[in-house]
Amino acid sequence: MTDDEPGLSSIEVERLYRDVASGRLADQLEVAETQQQRIASLMTIGSIVLPLTAGVLTSDSVDLEKDSGQVISLTLAVIAYGGLVACFYFASRLSKWDTRPKMDQWEEVVTPERTETELLNWLGTAYIDAFQTNRPQLERKGQWAGWGVLFLTAGVACLSAAVLLPLISRWT
Repeated sequence: MTDDEPGLSSIEVERLYRDVASGRLADQLEVAETQQQRIASLMTIGSIVLPLTAGVLTSDSVDLEKDSGQVISLTLAVIAYGGLVACFYFASRLSKWDTRPKMDQWEEVVTPERTETELLNWLGTAYIDAFQTNRPQLERKGQWAGWGVLFLTAGVACLSAAVLLPLISRWT
């Protein structure tokens, strides 16, 4: 191909393929890391809010036995916290990501007999294969994170109700 002919040469096409595939895989792995950080944050928030609120509600100045609404709300908050813990557990188990090509694959494929075009194509295909392998696992991790947000929100709502119910009954 000469400079005055339109289009990309085959080597340029393969470089572009490899670069795009590599970028997609890198983006995917970054999303996985971000999800893990968010899940850990949710767990931290839930682990702080529930014990503090429960501590306030069970202090000597609050009589839980007289207000069944408070007991129910606090019980539901504990159940929601259990759901949050389960979501954290299952989302955290999804942590083994395909990061092809592996080093043993390099030794098999990268040989002096191969052309640069062949190697770039192989590398791009390895990145795409890794991306496709990771996709379902990343989606499951996202689903667990979504459920975690739901459980955290439900827990906080129940704790808020447990705190506000005695105040509402005093005002009415």
